[in-house]
Amino acid sequence: MTTLADPTFASIILQRAEEIARRPAGARDPEAVRVQADSLRHLKEFTSALRQLVEDILAYGSEVQEFLRTCGPLADVTDRITSRAEAILQRLTPAADPDSENLAAELQSLRDGAKLLHSLLAGAMRAAQTPPNPVDWGRIHKADEAFQHGETKPFQRR
Repeated sequence: MTTLADPTFASIILQRAEEIARRPAGARDPEAVRVQADSLRHLKEFTSALRQLVEDILAYGSEVQEFLRTCGPLADVTDRITSRAEAILQRLTPAADPDSENLAAELQSLRDGAKLLHSLLAGAMRAAQTPPNPVDWGRIHKADEAFQHGETKPFQRR
């Protein structure tokens, strides 16, 4: 999965957004700003698709080490995307023209999507690294005794 989250793709898009944000509002090429906003939208959609993929992996189940190996690097990538998008937003002055407002809106959407993915990954990684609770042998023995005395019914699989 780490090849899907190649940070180079995101870095190129965010670097271009930084270059546009550095220019004064009147000096920004409207077409370049629109193309950049589209690129940011696609990156946000990609981030959303990755979030869905991680949710599916978690719903289906995965070995802990495999999950950490494949999904762990995504947490770093999403953290970098979030911080870079935030820095660009602080530099950008969107009030000057509608194209810049659109660019700012796409940056905010990307930042929020990356935060959601990062939050999901961080929670799942914390849970994956938490050791399981110890086995309560007393409870198991009580359940076995209750079954032996006919106090419980066997579990029937569907």
